[in-house]
Amino acid sequence: MRNNPGKYTELLGHYKKMFELVDCFHFNSSITQNVYQQYITPLQSAVIPITHLDISDHRIVKSFDNKMLRLGFIGNTSLYKGFPLLKQILAELSAEGKSEWQLDVYGNKTGADDTCPNIKFKGKFSSEDMQRVYSGMDLLVVPSVCLETFSLITLEALSFGVPVLVSDTVGAKDVVNRYVPDFVFKTRTELKQKLTEVIDSRIQLQHYNQQIMKHNWDYSLNEHLNEIEKLYQTLVEK
Repeated sequence: MRNNPGKYTELLGHYKKMFELVDCFHFNSSITQNVYQQYITPLQSAVIPITHLDISDHRIVKSFDNKMLRLGFIGNTSLYKGFPLLKQILAELSAEGKSEWQLDVYGNKTGADDTCPNIKFKGKFSSEDMQRVYSGMDLLVVPSVCLETFSLITLEALSFGVPVLVSDTVGAKDVVNRYVPDFVFKTRTELKQKLTEVIDSRIQLQHYNQQIMKHNWDYSLNEHLNEIEKLYQTLVEK
């Protein structure tokens, strides 16, 4: 197939024909919906966020009175996940005199960062550790630079009342938009500006947490099941 581009066209046509037989598409985010709709026109579709069994309502009213802003990053440190971008921006802020922050990175590595002492690598954590991990965060940053269909860690953090700053390439921005749209960023400049603001003042984080607490928690697995059943029911009734 590598030496025969026509085979790719043939395969794409094959999948398009299959998709035309689908009565309804469940998209887990507007990101997913937009990408698919570049290539197909669904007969019917719905955007319903996903979840998992370990995500439930643990929301608490948080205090943001620490002198150091406690940032969190969860995932691998590859370019596409945005970690190098986040690290670069935080290093710039420290050089500009805004060094009252610490970043805990949860993934495969452990130990201190080689060039930035405010960054600590904490290794992996299990579902049993979620409460401990998220209780130590003032803000989770999800700075992915490539498209992601969703981001369950965004939902996990919100389920503990933790504000999340998320790239607009991440599907879970739909959930963040429900609470505080200003915490969805599009550009490097916007990411740096928002980090600058929350380092200087915790007022926005306090407001964010209040918004999380004010809304109903609609992201349990049971609620997801109810939404999917409603979607199926609309198809049956047609």
